[in-house]
Amino acid sequence: MKSKNLFKILRSKGFKNVKLDNIIESKYVLKRSGGSYRQFLFSFYDQNQKEWSLVPDLSVSSVVKFIQNKINTKTKWFYTGEAYRKQNKNYNAPIINQTGFEIFGGSNNKEKDDYEIIKTSLDIFKKSKFKRCELSLSNIEIFNLFLIILVFPKNSSS
Repeated sequence: MKSKNLFKILRSKGFKNVKLDNIIESKYVLKRSGGSYRQFLFSFYDQNQKEWSLVPDLSVSSVVKFIQNKINTKTKWFYTGEAYRKQNKNYNAPIINQTGFEIFGGSNNKEKDDYEIIKTSLDIFKKSKFKRCELSLSNIEIFNLFLIILVFPKNSSS
């Protein structure tokens, strides 16, 4: 499916194209991944010793942008661009083309939003010429709930 057709479908569903930054403070990626993602980051330090990384995943960048913009209403975004990850068995090339769409905040009916994401994904797949597709769904709230229920051992340093 050509990007133009994909974007047309997303716009018809009320999603707005958002431009994301190419770099992100490393702490946002490491906070979400528990630090295990560090080995895949292209990172550097600025003159103030703040660590930055090339964006390894556009969904992380979209969450950060939404939070930093302090938006309090339901927001539907889509994005496309390059993500940068060091090579390993799952990532053969350091540059990954990624497209995604999200529904953020302000919703009174999260199940309806989840349904809308799945339905939109299926509509895109039906209109594509792909014989096989993979859909990856994630929900930052599930991740946050998981962190809340985890019991971390206390540091026993004397």
